[in-house]
Amino acid sequence: MQIQLLFLILLAISFTRGVRSTVLTIKNNCPYTIAPATLTGRGASVSTGFLLAPQASNSINIPAPWSGRVWARFQCSNDGGRFHCNSGDCGSGQVTCNGAGAVPPATLVEFTLADASSKDVYDVSLVDGFNLPVSVVPQGGGCPTTNCPVDINARCPPELAIRDGSGGTIGCKSACVAFNRPEYCCTGVRSTVLTIKNNCPYAIAPATLTGRGASVSTGFLLAPQASNSINIPAPCGDCGSGQVTCNGAGAVPPATLVEFTLADASSKDFYDVSLVDGFNLPVSVVPQGGGCPTTNCPVDINARCPPELAIRDGSGGTIGCKSACVAFNRPEYCCTETNSFVLVTVVQ
Repeated sequence: MQIQLLFLILLAISFTRGVRSTVLTIKNNCPYTIAPATLTGRGASVSTGFLLAPQASNSINIPAPWSGRVWARFQCSNDGGRFHCNSGDCGSGQVTCNGAGAVPPATLVEFTLADASSKDVYDVSLVDGFNLPVSVVPQGGGCPTTNCPVDINARCPPELAIRDGSGGTIGCKSACVAFNRPEYCCTGVRSTVLTIKNNCPYAIAPATLTGRGASVSTGFLLAPQASNSINIPAPCGDCGSGQVTCNGAGAVPPATLVEFTLADASSKDFYDVSLVDGFNLPVSVVPQGGGCPTTNCPVDINARCPPELAIRDGSGGTIGCKSACVAFNRPEYCCTETNSFVLVTVVQ
């Protein structure tokens, strides 16, 4: 896969994905010299900084897996033998940043380059403010462009602006850096409150299983129409534990799952309703505030479950509907064969 990234029409970066490495090519489309820099979060160290004249380019070989960020410095000088840039400087005193990150504000391009068994992830982030426009334009592989193509410096509120000696805006700070207040820095109380309400005519025992982040309540009882809330710090069926709490054990299928990835304040929260482990109860996820959409599985699939997938209680009532994979354990149902899938549609 080949990707081209453009700091708008100011800086272009492209990379070609090999079997075990990525070649990251950075081109300067600015009308002035820039000093691209990198900061490695995980993986082998790579070149941490260099100068690029207008229209010049340079390539970096990055062994996968690797994660890190790329940004550009400009208005640089070497007065007194110490290298310094008015925008995006890393404070190393050299062209190379040697493990130091950008002093905000700086537009960041973030990469997670995994091995051949997983995907490459890339984004443009303004978590540290803005100094240059950028676009990430993959070449081949069907990967989408991501960008921040607008020159925010030209529209930066005065209270956020970083200015050079002539009064020109060369960076736009984030509100967190400018004001250092909890509502802008997402410090203070940062958590998601998950409220579970039992709309069933009988008692239920909701349970949770943490994949990443701080442990939370793993199970409790809810009478009909009762509710309970769980405070989940960011980033934040029977389970076989023998207790109301599941203590790290997952549901024994079939069970309707609600899956959450609650990231830190610099990234998004994700949630879905999954029937990968079958179905036992209808469920709806209704976010409060933020304009996020509801997701749900509102149909009682137990009432329409094929007999060969049904789990029944002592009276013969269906209390769960297994997935075809669990019921038959065949490749075409478990997605273990190449280019094979089964689509089962339940019509309401």
